[in-house]
Amino acid sequence: SSTTSVCTVNGSGVVSYVGSGTCTLVARVAEGLNILAADGSPRSFTVAKASPTAPSISNLPAWVLISGSFTPVVSTTGDGAKSVTRSTLGVCTINGAGLVTFLKAGTCTLTASVAVGTNYLAGAGSAQSITVLKVPSAPSIVNLPTGDASKFGGSFTPSVSTTGDGTKSVTSSTTGVCTVAGSGLVSFVGAGTCRLTADVTQGSAYEAGVGSVQSFTVARAEASTPSISNMPVAPRVGTSFTPIVSTTGDGVASVTSSTPGFCSVDGSGLVTFLKRGTCRLIARVAVGANYLAGNGTAQSVEILKAV
Repeated sequence: SSTTSVCTVNGSGVVSYVGSGTCTLVARVAEGLNILAADGSPRSFTVAKASPTAPSISNLPAWVLISGSFTPVVSTTGDGAKSVTRSTLGVCTINGAGLVTFLKAGTCTLTASVAVGTNYLAGAGSAQSITVLKVPSAPSIVNLPTGDASKFGGSFTPSVSTTGDGTKSVTSSTTGVCTVAGSGLVSFVGAGTCRLTADVTQGSAYEAGVGSVQSFTVARAEASTPSISNMPVAPRVGTSFTPIVSTTGDGVASVTSSTPGFCSVDGSGLVTFLKRGTCRLIARVAVGANYLAGNGTAQSVEILKAV
């Protein structure tokens, strides 16, 4: 070959076309036993440009968000200038540098192409599409509890409203007052202000979204009726005992006597039986962190004579 940039000849005599253009070959014969060496006349033919592989965008994202962008990478064997065009006006744009920007929700359709190059013809690929996700409406909890439904010890399952089509959930920023279980159940674990935030993950048509903080008051619960659980049976004059008050209330528990002439209660809570007769005691619990105050009913015991 006298045009090695277009065609080359290897040791076994195979001619390879390495570029487009005119390939010029000269046949030769070496000197033999009876004949001298000789060169033939140059013979030429055209090596045409090849067809490239179909251009495609190799880094096409499956989905994008509004106002996002990317620079397409075109894959093809073609050696001409590569470019990308759009066929969906309004959804996406392409600037002079090839940057694709997404303007609004919908489908952005792009087509890659390659121009005629040194050794390859021009080529156009198939249309490729990207989903531009919509912005969801702000997630919000539509069934926040009120009144008796929001007392300490209660719970509720939030209902989240949003146009988003991803997974909805709720988080608590006041875990000392309300907690959220894996199932979504919100439990009231303390009295005070419960602050919850609804959110939605990215779905097939909408991007993720986070709502505003929503709050409500978790009120103190009513304490169970206080009662003395260790009331003695038939105590005698001169004896005493320290009452144990049973109640769900978490305030200070106490006992008072409505018959101070028969039984008295000192500052430490010790009850002393003073004389024969009927002793009436009332258990109480004060307001606590999570429970309201509560009063029990009078509990009576007959005091026997001292031995």
